[in-house]
Amino acid sequence: MSNGALDFETSHIAATLEQGRCTVDVDITQVMLKDSLDITATDRERILVACRDCAQERVVITHGTDTMAETARLLGEAGLAKTIVLTGAMVPLIMRHSDGVFNLGGALTAVQCLPHGVYISINGEVFSWDNVVKNLDLSTSVSAKTIISTESAPAAIGPYSQAVRVDNTVYCSGQIPLNPETMQVETQDFAEQAEQVFKNLQAVAEAAGGACSDFVKLNIYLTDLSNFAM
Repeated sequence: MSNGALDFETSHIAATLEQGRCTVDVDITQVMLKDSLDITATDRERILVACRDCAQERVVITHGTDTMAETARLLGEAGLAKTIVLTGAMVPLIMRHSDGVFNLGGALTAVQCLPHGVYISINGEVFSWDNVVKNLDLSTSVSAKTIISTESAPAAIGPYSQAVRVDNTVYCSGQIPLNPETMQVETQDFAEQAEQVFKNLQAVAEAAGGACSDFVKLNIYLTDLSNFAM
């Protein structure tokens, strides 16, 4: 292990199922052995093809937690007529006190009960593919997100949301000095532009159950804005 990345040489899924005395009839297909930090768009397409082409209607995917939500999103958007459950572990299966055995068992149970769709099952919870993000701050790996929306502030540009709430934190997208009532942009006076921006932020904050004074300014340079997707 180096900087959070793992090296993989062999799969431990069969041994884990045997250890758990699993009585479910399981066919194991190894698509790749790879740290999820290193999974590429091409790799995700391989996972999608494997899910699409397999004969089984119910599929469990073991996947690293760092990019699990990204793979779940690709599978979810594909709309396959199958039940697909992704799971993983914060502590790898081969290490002591791993949560992987528990999570794999939970995923095997969930995939037998859920309707068609793509889900993440982890830490005793099940999330839909479009309602989950990686949580980098907590010991758990994923958290549900809530879309924040209000007509009292301009809509976000593109397919994104004005804000999302993950646990107790609200992440607000950038605002422009556009008056949502007149649909006019303040362009003349800087003070008026700033005032309109803060009015918009206040409206979003109130929609999220807070106030503009609760915001902490963060400059985040995003390479993937999917967490703001509607």
